[in-house]
Amino acid sequence: MTDKFNSFLNSLEIDPNSDPENHRLLERDKCFTLAWLSFYQEKRTYQKLMKDCKLESFERCEEIIQELIDLGILRSARSRSVRSAQSR
Repeated sequence: MTDKFNSFLNSLEIDPNSDPENHRLLERDKCFTLAWLSFYQEKRTYQKLMKDCKLESFERCEEIIQELIDLGILRSARSRSVRSAQSR
């Protein structure tokens, strides 16, 4: 994975103002990803995320992260979405 994507991954934080109701809707892979992001606050890589959360692909990581952003649970310190990181 490129540094650009890992840099975006490291910019993610849990939004303390997120609606707790959104947390009840999470599937297993989203719960594991959210917990992993909470536990690992720095030096995150997609390889570690895929391995630790047993995700099958980089694309699946992107989908999960984008869904968590769309639900308002995650936010980026850089205020970008995964999709905008891809276009650069």
